Amino acid sequence: EFSEIILQNIHDFSWIKERGAFFKFPDVLFLHAIIRTAILVSFHKLKILMVFFWHMFYVLRKETRNNF
Repeated sequence: EFSEIILQNIHDFSWIKERGAFFKFPDVLFLHAIIRTAILVSFHKLKILMVFFWHMFYVLRKETRNNF
């Protein structure tokens, strides 16, 4: 079904099939919002985790400089 839509589309998306696996978002707008929100929340949590690690290494580096 989706392959036919790709082939019939005026924008010529046929190159998508040649690149391997692809993901089609559902047509329901509510599910679009849920998926986008999940992606954004995941990136936000990853960013917070990276800040914690950066701060930890910053403090450790500062403490080791003060001890010598």
